[in-house]
Amino acid sequence: MSNRIPENYLNLSVKRDIINDEVVRAKYSPEVAERLLELYNAAVIPGEDGSSRYASYYETSLIVVKNVEKADLAVRIDKEANVGIAIAKQTVDLQNKYPYTARKVWEEVNRQLQKHGVTFNYRDRIQDKFNNHHWTIMVKFYNLKTDPRYGYNRATKGEKALSYVYSQQTVELIVDSIRRNPHVLTDLLAKGFR
Repeated sequence: MSNRIPENYLNLSVKRDIINDEVVRAKYSPEVAERLLELYNAAVIPGEDGSSRYASYYETSLIVVKNVEKADLAVRIDKEANVGIAIAKQTVDLQNKYPYTARKVWEEVNRQLQKHGVTFNYRDRIQDKFNNHHWTIMVKFYNLKTDPRYGYNRATKGEKALSYVYSQQTVELIVDSIRRNPHVLTDLLAKGFR
């Protein structure tokens, strides 16, 4: 095919600037210009409204190597530099750090309590199942949603509904609290945590 059509037959020139209405109307016929502008206005420009529908994410990993020839990029750390850089010892996978939804936390707490044969007292009744009401009391007392050791809001920017996930430490904290003091929920209720 290249014998009949030269390689440079079709060249595309792409500008990365934001589209200017006057330039589009000057270059194209009115019908084409209006259609192009209509399509452009239907698309959301990333960053302007917080939408990530049309955004791309890039992850760059810098790893220290001893052999400079194996490196893609050579840098040096200078404490006198004007621009700061953070040195990360390890990356954190949020799905591994916060594997539980609220319901999964209750299930795991119940599994742990049953495994250890622990019951607890709530409003002068023996309980063997940790439920949503008990969870709400613990969340408020321990600030489980705001403390990064226990909870993380996984909702994307612009989402109205918050969506929290929780760490294994959350399960351990609740189970340990109940094991140490089977009346902990009644005590917290008396202190005003509802």
